[in-house]
Amino acid sequence: MELIDARMYKPSQVAEALMISRSSAYDLMMEGVIPSVKIGKSRRVPRGAFHQYVETLVGTHGIH
Repeated sequence: MELIDARMYKPSQVAEALMISRSSAYDLMMEGVIPSVKIGKSRRVPRGAFHQYVETLVGTHGIH
């Protein structure tokens, strides 16, 4: 799945891009591991926060 060029991503889009469950994506957001914002009843991940999280993963774990 390729993320669309949006300023904010839905938790389901984050989950699909990371190949994890939606509930795992929510857990990461609620723990503050992936920064997110609440808009009404919806939660969204800013594009920059998502990409920074991925870069952190790559830097921490490296690419094999």
